[in-house]
Order: sequence, then C-alpha cells, then structure tokens
Amino acid sequence: MTLVINIGSTNTKYSIFDNNLNLLSKGKTESIESIVEQNPIEVIIVRIVFGGVFCDPIILNLGALKHLSEYNIYAPLHNPIMIDCVTKLIGNYPDVKFYGVFDSAFYKDMSESEYKLPLPNAILKKNPLLRRFGYHGFSHQSIDHQYQDRIKKDKYTIISCHLGGGSSITAIINGKPVATSMGFGPEEGLVMVKRTGDIGANLILTLIDKKHSTDDIRNMIYKESGILGISGSDEIKKVFESSETQDILAYQMFINSIEKYLGYYIFKLDNKIDAVILTGGIGENSSIVQNYFKQKLSKIGIDLITLTTNEELEMIKAIRYIKLI
Repeated sequence: MTLVINIGSTNTKYSIFDNNLNLLSKGKTESIESIVEQNPIEVIIVRIVFGGVFCDPIILNLGALKHLSEYNIYAPLHNPIMIDCVTKLIGNYPDVKFYGVFDSAFYKDMSESEYKLPLPNAILKKNPLLRRFGYHGFSHQSIDHQYQDRIKKDKYTIISCHLGGGSSITAIINGKPVATSMGFGPEEGLVMVKRTGDIGANLILTLIDKKHSTDDIRNMIYKESGILGISGSDEIKKVFESSETQDILAYQMFINSIEKYLGYYIFKLDNKIDAVILTGGIGENSSIVQNYFKQKLSKIGIDLITLTTNEELEMIKAIRYIKLI
C-alpha cells in the first residue's frame, strides 16, 4: 500500500492507495503514525510546498530533508512542519520508502514574463531563487485533469480557483498553466484566511522602520492577517454569513481580491474561457461565494463549475510517471 500525506497550513490530509491506484481510504489526521501502524504501508509520498531548484520527485532521506530545510524561509507555514514530521517517520519506519513531490512543479514551464520578478538583473543572476514559483500545483493540476476528462477535448481554457485556508487562482490553456496568483511565496495573491495576499513592499519597509522584528512581520503576514485580521475570526462560514460590519468588510475584501485576478485572466485570455472552476474548502462549500460568482460570470457568458480537488492522486501519479515505484 502507498500512503500519500498532504501537510497543509491548516490540516494534514491523507489517502491510502493500493498498487492499482484504487483509493482505499482518505481523510484528515492528527497522527500519521497511527495510520502506518494500522495498515501495511510500503511507500509514503509527501507533498513539499517549496524545494528550490527541485521539480522532479525525489527520494526522501535525512540528507534530502536537511537540504530542504535550507528553504524553510520560503514556505514557513509548510516546510518546517513537513520536515519535522517526515524526519520522525523515517526514524520510526526504516523499512518504508519515502518520496517527495513538489507543489511548484506544475508551473515550471510558465513564460519568463510571468515568473520573472522586476528586480535588477544583476541581483536576479546572483539569486536564481528570486522568482515567482506558484503553489497549489497539485490542486490546480487535479482540476485540470478532471475537466479534461469531463469534456474529452485536448483544447480548452479554464481558470481554476483553489479557495481555502490558502487560496490561489491559475489560468490554464490546454493543460498548461499560463499565469497564477501566488508568486515568490505562498502568501501572495488573494486575501486568504490568515495570510495577507498582495501588499506593497513599502509597507514591509515601514514596519521594519517602526522596529517590528522579522519574526513579528512574518507572523503578521502568514498567521494574523487576511480574513482573521479584518474580522477577528477565522470561522469562514460564520464570517461570510454575518451582518457585523467587520465581517462584511472581510468578505468583500476576499471577493475583491478574487475579482482582481479573474479580471486580469479574462483579459489575458481574450475572454475565450470555457469555465471558471471553484475548489478547496471555501470554493466547494460556500454557497455564498458560489452564487456570487455564478451570477457575475453568467453576465459575460462564462460557466461556473465546482469540483472536488484530489491532490493526493496527482501526487502518486507524479511518482508513477517517473517510475520511482
């Protein structure tokens, strides 16, 4: 059996597959050890949010994890937790094979005009990791594959919206991402549950001038802002259905940030869009968000679809594709 673990910013999801890729069980867990001990697990596949220059799946061992720890600063909500978790698992289960797959690999062929940062070329040459990467790759890839299976066509254009604890939007043409809202880090783009989304660089400089520490600013950006920062709550259903002034404001700012990127993509894609697809905890479950965008998009002739993402299936397929297992 193969266990696929997806350690996100708000929970850990798992799926167990047999050798024929049949799903045996899935869910959320607080103890991966209990799952391994209750099932004859031979392989564990781990989602890695940021791996620097890595794109292809890798064998995970203590050496690889040590190398990956050098990138913790790029994905502080995900990489450190993942590394600690997998380090313990490797120690506890030496007979299990471990593999890592990279969330940004989906975006590796995006055009330079989309991934390059507008910084001095001399700085970029010295620091090749200063670029836009894109995240939620397995989720957007899953939505793309599901849509392709649904329409049975090779040529299509969609906008995939992963709306959850972390949120991102990706424009896809014929299976290839051409633009995405997250960039250098997974805090960019949309207003999220606790993350800021897009903010100006001068704001960070001002916080530094006001003697806020790097750790304080990092916590502010990743853990204290977004919908939580505006409304005071991270209970999305409660906030979105509330009539309190700050809750209404938080909802509207979230919607505004989605509209900003949808507008850019609709323009970029010449309004030749087959569907906008919602997924993720908010995208799949919030009827308020679904109904709002369904009404808006219908006015310009674009269909809105809701699909359940399957990141774990995409992760095991990535390992199978290069024949590691």
